[in-house]
Amino acid sequence: MSKKEILAKLFSLQRFGIKPGLERTLNILGDRGNPHRDFPSVHVAGTNGKGTVCSFIASILQESGLKVGQYTSPHLVDFNERIRINGEMISDEDLVAMATEYLPYSEKFGGTFFEITTAMAFEYFAKKKVDIAIIETGLGGRFDSTNVLTPLVSIITSIDYDHTEYLGDTIEKIAFEKAGIIKQNVPLVLSQNAPEVREVIKNRFDRVNGIEDDFYYSRIDPNHKKYFVRSPLLGRHVKENLSVVISALDFLRNTYTISDEAIMGGISKVRENTGLSSRIELLQENPPLLLDVCHNESAIATLIDTLKSSFSQHEKWDVVFAAMKDKNTARILNLIKPICGKLHLPQLKIDRAETNHRLRQIADTFGFEKIQEYDSVEDLFQQNITALKPVLITGSFYLAGEILPIIKNSLNREKK
Repeated sequence: MSKKEILAKLFSLQRFGIKPGLERTLNILGDRGNPHRDFPSVHVAGTNGKGTVCSFIASILQESGLKVGQYTSPHLVDFNERIRINGEMISDEDLVAMATEYLPYSEKFGGTFFEITTAMAFEYFAKKKVDIAIIETGLGGRFDSTNVLTPLVSIITSIDYDHTEYLGDTIEKIAFEKAGIIKQNVPLVLSQNAPEVREVIKNRFDRVNGIEDDFYYSRIDPNHKKYFVRSPLLGRHVKENLSVVISALDFLRNTYTISDEAIMGGISKVRENTGLSSRIELLQENPPLLLDVCHNESAIATLIDTLKSSFSQHEKWDVVFAAMKDKNTARILNLIKPICGKLHLPQLKIDRAETNHRLRQIADTFGFEKIQEYDSVEDLFQQNITALKPVLITGSFYLAGEILPIIKNSLNREKK
């Protein structure tokens, strides 16, 4: 089958939805010889920042001379982005070959889309003999299919409300699900979080390990060694993400040689080394064109804080927004309103996307002064909106995925 045909079959498995539990993933991996046991790993869960933390760690380990696998989700433009080694995406040939072997497990064990693609990634890393793999959870932690790993270190980034239909309707319930990645005798690095989140996670760690000494809260500690680096990523929150990264490296140094030069080089070259994209990314300077994939309230609040601190000369932005139906778009739009001069609402292609007409109805209740709907992302860009005013594109990974190729083609044409 062609890549297009094989991806169509893989994505068709999404119709079965999300099924809690690890038994299907373990059955699939057991049938393949348990490849997840053949490489060391770092396991990262959280609501915000986990993709960035994964990329920083992967980049630093690459700069340390290691062969580093990286499994993240969702992808922006190409499915192959999810599975990388030293920043290079899995080839179409390898993807088709592996998916052809793995698709029958949807019938044999009832494997879901994410369970099968996770198992594929693990076997790919095992076959390619990576030195270590950096693995991002897909949803939650306790029942996430990546949670079959026993990593060298576990990381939990900041936790907030998201996917409440699966993870629970309180921050404590969500924290409990994320804390499910905690393993016995595996150190944990925890980002700054609300006290009630820390309490849930600490209690889980103590129950699993029966001790407190190895519980590690990541903080920007005055006694911790300082690294003076220029991060290519914008926002004050990046400092906390890097604190988590440095803390995790303290544990990884028990196994690998990681120099200060590798740390600084890995941070500065994180985009080039890992393909990290669309995290408050400045695509054009004058007028500024920013792209970000934040899709929950706390991430939007962080984004707006970054706009006020890094782009204080611009009080109002043309905001391009789209979101999935399961997001709290009312609260998100309410946060966006103070910095929005005009709201642009393109209709996304994915069925999970909220309709732009419904988004307009919600925005109208908050008194947005200027709103325009578009039948598609392509229709939006026919209006040449990026040439006149500061533009912010945000609200969804899927929006970034549709819009990024168009923007890059446009910017490349202008350069020529």
